[in-house]
Amino acid sequence: MSAKEIPFGKILENKIILNGWGAYPDREIGEVREDEETSVKYFEERFTELEAKITALETEIESSENKGSFLMKLIHLKELLGTHDGLGNYQSLLDRLTAQEAYLEETIEKNRVRNTQIKQALIEELRVSVEKINWKEATQEIHDIKARWIKTGNPKEELQEELDTAFWGLIDQFFDKKKEFYEDKKRLGEKRKRDYQNVIAKADQLENLHGKERFDFIQTLKDEWREIGNIQKEDYSPLLRAFNNKLKPGPRPSQSQSFDIHELNKTLQRFTNGEQPYGFKQLEELKTQLKSYRPNDPEGKNLRRNAFQSIQLLLERDFIDKLALRAGGEKDTEEEADTVGCCNLRVEHVFLEEDDVVRFDFLGKDSIQYVNSVKVEHQVWKNVRIFKKNKEGEDDLFDRLNTSTLNKYLQGLMPGLTAKCFRTYNASVTLQEQLKATPVDGTTEAKMLAYN
Repeated sequence: MSAKEIPFGKILENKIILNGWGAYPDREIGEVREDEETSVKYFEERFTELEAKITALETEIESSENKGSFLMKLIHLKELLGTHDGLGNYQSLLDRLTAQEAYLEETIEKNRVRNTQIKQALIEELRVSVEKINWKEATQEIHDIKARWIKTGNPKEELQEELDTAFWGLIDQFFDKKKEFYEDKKRLGEKRKRDYQNVIAKADQLENLHGKERFDFIQTLKDEWREIGNIQKEDYSPLLRAFNNKLKPGPRPSQSQSFDIHELNKTLQRFTNGEQPYGFKQLEELKTQLKSYRPNDPEGKNLRRNAFQSIQLLLERDFIDKLALRAGGEKDTEEEADTVGCCNLRVEHVFLEEDDVVRFDFLGKDSIQYVNSVKVEHQVWKNVRIFKKNKEGEDDLFDRLNTSTLNKYLQGLMPGLTAKCFRTYNASVTLQEQLKATPVDGTTEAKMLAYN
């Protein structure tokens, strides 16, 4: 029986044969089922479906930015042509796929060249980042560079291993160095913590120190503390609290239980009445006890207030006696000059200088400027510093006293005794001493000259 020719094939003994093409010989692709026309149409449609897939692939390649990703799909379709059962011009499909393959390979090669250049630039950028001192900034930059490296396609095949080795070697080197840095930083932090603890331990010696010696030792401890250096905040905060507690110890339970505010006020009363001599060191000890006394009842608060007032009163009394300051009082400063005395001394009138010197500068009686620098006991100097603490220049130095309080206290010592008596007494003594030094003989003019 002779074969019946059909487009791109033939029918022989009820078999449908695809004509050979390219390197492929004639091949049976099926048989006639219902009738020849229907069977031939079926295989022609199969070819048309395959052709549509290739056309769709060409469209995708044309529109895509990442063209290289279609190469494997193209190769798969190209391999499928030799076994596909259909009737059509398979050679034309092969030519189209071969052309697309060449185009993709050329594109991929160009991309690899570009990718090589990009990755070489990323390596140079990475070299700069790994040398940065700021670890946080460097780490952020390196993570960004890594993301761009991964996103970049393959470089030239012959350079891929070399580039990968260089890039990931720098990454490993950076993180190894970072790890070593933080281990060193941790060791340094532990050393600094021990140094802080040693300073805190030294502060125990303050319990046996007083006055200027204690003050100087505190300054030494603070200097040592500042020189140690930074550590983590969560480690530093409890150490700082412990250090401050050593410098300004809070009330101990045993002290609070044994403290008697009534007895303290009696002691201060004996001082103010002149029944018992006192030193400024004793006043400091009493004041320290008062600071640890925190009553909640109105009576206790009032007794504590009175005790602080007595301490200020004793210091003010010495100012009036030894410096001949007048008591002073409130005035309408819009009508009169801003003259002051001891009771209304303001923070801006008193200055603390080195070597326990207190300098006074204000307008006294009749608007005469009073300027005087006086060396005092260290505890007096320290008390003045405490009275000035947390106050503005226009605030009263002796905020718990006024002229009435002072004179009431003085009249309690002796009827009729006021602050003015001290000035009168000091002036009389000064006059008497000057008169003693004035020659008895000579003219009136000579005596006046000698007196002046």
